[in-house]
Amino acid sequence: MAKAIRIKTDEGWQDVAISGPAGPQGPAGTQGPAGAQGPAGSQGPAGSTGSQGPTGPGVVAGGTIDQILAKKSATDYDTKWITPSAGGGGSAEVYEQPGEPATAGLGAVWIDTDATPSVGSSRVPVYRSNAKPTAAAAGAGAAIYLFDGITTVNLNYASDGDTNGLIYYLGTRDGAFVSPVPQTNGAIDLVGTYMRLLATSLEPGYQTYRAVDRAANSAWASSSSSNPSLAIELYSGRSLKPNRVAIRHRSDAVNNGLLHFAVEGSIDGVSWTLLRQVDDTVGPAQNEWRSWTLTSSVSYRFLRTRMTGVDASGQNYMVIGEIEWYGQLTEGGLVENRYQISDGTKWYSVATAVELPDGTVNAWP
Repeated sequence: MAKAIRIKTDEGWQDVAISGPAGPQGPAGTQGPAGAQGPAGSQGPAGSTGSQGPTGPGVVAGGTIDQILAKKSATDYDTKWITPSAGGGGSAEVYEQPGEPATAGLGAVWIDTDATPSVGSSRVPVYRSNAKPTAAAAGAGAAIYLFDGITTVNLNYASDGDTNGLIYYLGTRDGAFVSPVPQTNGAIDLVGTYMRLLATSLEPGYQTYRAVDRAANSAWASSSSSNPSLAIELYSGRSLKPNRVAIRHRSDAVNNGLLHFAVEGSIDGVSWTLLRQVDDTVGPAQNEWRSWTLTSSVSYRFLRTRMTGVDASGQNYMVIGEIEWYGQLTEGGLVENRYQISDGTKWYSVATAVELPDGTVNAWP
């Protein structure tokens, strides 16, 4: 306990503490929690640029046209230029050679006779034919022949409304005639198995498919618009070299007969070629067929009639009761899995690598 003495002053008695000697130091208290981490210091200066490394191995110099790079040993980068051999037996892998210039027929490919593309390979031309290769063709050198299944059909006009035209031909591919596009009400873009029918617009009640359904009491009509059109697109490798188009007017009335329209063809559906401009002065009678000859040296995948002036009623409705196209139809193309290889002396089937009699192949028609 601290001691004190009393001293009297002008203000009265005061207690004054008397300090004793310091006691021993007490034990250390527990450590407090760590403070928050301070901000990162500024980045130091960039180090000096290191010395340049050694040059890489690269591609060995030299080589001539048509030579290829090959391994000399199992050591990395130990390569040399070699001239590909003509190849021999074994299974053949046929693959494209990027940038290879065409030399004959469709161009050229390489036939590989070992496990490494471009090594032990030979460059051979590719030909396209719709007839069997002959023994003489085999002796002309190594080659690949692809079977060309393209055929042509002459769709010749006989009379208005006949069954000789393109639309009727496509409608009977699977038996008795049916509309070659779906009979979907309200649709202006109709996709069938063999063709597509595309109108720019549709007047309610006059369905697009009616222009190709061969029904007597029906018609397609566009809405009242500028330059309406009706086009077809042929599918499955088909194209037509047109020589005539025939159009039947509506059967329910005489109004709105076609007077002014363009007949056009296109390869891609983007760029169109004018085949004929029609400008009649008198409109067709009710249910009347009219036809116009065309001249073309080109086969078109897309065919179109496009209105270019007012109709016979002085309005902007394009009305077609039925449309038919004529000309030379091209069908087909390269037939899958029908090809064979010649090594310059004998024919081989690609599937079995078995020698075949001259000019024959397993799947060749």
